[in-house]
Amino acid sequence: MGDKANKTRVFVNAHSALLGGGETYILNLFANVPQDVEVFIVGPEELLAKIDDQTNLHKFMFNSISKNPIFRSLWEIFILPVWLWRLKIDLVFFPSGLVPPLVFFVRSVVMFRNMLPFSVEDRRRFPLGVKRVRYWLLRRMTIGSFRRASAIIFISEFARSVIKKELSSKADDGAVIYHGISDSFRAKEGSSPTGEEYILYVSILNVYKAQLEVIRAFKRLKEIRHTREKLLLIGPEYPFYGNQVRQLIKDLDLQDEVSYLGKVKYDDLPSYYRGAKVNLFASTCENCPNILLEMLASGRPVFSSNYPPMPEIGGDAPVYFDPYSPDTLANQLADHLDQPLKLAAMAAASAKRSQMFSWDKTRNETWAFLLKKGREVRA
Repeated sequence: MGDKANKTRVFVNAHSALLGGGETYILNLFANVPQDVEVFIVGPEELLAKIDDQTNLHKFMFNSISKNPIFRSLWEIFILPVWLWRLKIDLVFFPSGLVPPLVFFVRSVVMFRNMLPFSVEDRRRFPLGVKRVRYWLLRRMTIGSFRRASAIIFISEFARSVIKKELSSKADDGAVIYHGISDSFRAKEGSSPTGEEYILYVSILNVYKAQLEVIRAFKRLKEIRHTREKLLLIGPEYPFYGNQVRQLIKDLDLQDEVSYLGKVKYDDLPSYYRGAKVNLFASTCENCPNILLEMLASGRPVFSSNYPPMPEIGGDAPVYFDPYSPDTLANQLADHLDQPLKLAAMAAASAKRSQMFSWDKTRNETWAFLLKKGREVRA
């Protein structure tokens, strides 16, 4: 398989992998490229510089294109097709979820990552304006991309069920490949980084993440139980909603009990997960939530939203709750926080469940699927 002429030639467009989950995905996918594939990847320099050099891997770094959405769109529409033709590519992979309209002469695989455009309920949580219009347009663009693609990689069965309603044949022909968990999040002994006991919720402050309801649940918890634990919120913010969160903390007189730390360095997150008395995840719109996976891996008790796909990911490890029923969450927390045996059983279940997910498994399944689809063109 060492002959380049016999290798499947795969092109990966990583221009959109600038932050967080997208960057983590690309770095783990390229940690070990199979020898029977010749891979070409284009993306931001700071991302590609972190990928080890490999004999069958060719990097093209363009910061100006990656960081400017207009330049990126023009490059993908007019320049990318020329590159694919000149490089004699068998398959092009779009992890971002969008396939440019002129990529029709080569097989393509696209990944479905962003569930928000497909949730009318969650789109309506945003105030009327640009955000709602953007997600409505993104839904139409995503469906068009999926129609153009040769195959789709889904990152949960729930995601496949959503697209099956729109494109039944494409959903059936696709593959479900869950995200993995970085080893740094795996359960280890940990102590509180704050020096206090706390309930932790890591996620962007946004309208479908239900931080307002979590704060109300915490207020109710304090009314029905002597609560020495603090509530700790970590993550960047959507300003409109972030202002609401800060105002509610003030209105409920919880300034000394609820702390918002803002965005914390990715490398520091494991210590916060492991130091928490319980980890909490209240989102209502996800595809394959990296944060829930990280919480499970930390080996601490998890309380999770009951909206799909969270039960698919968490299995029987978390306690599930309705994010929009603060009283229910408060009662569930009260039933567990003073029960060390319950919490210990939940912690063990979290660590066990997390073993189902690994980046090695994700990488192997993804390359196997891409190679399969790339070789179909030669049949």
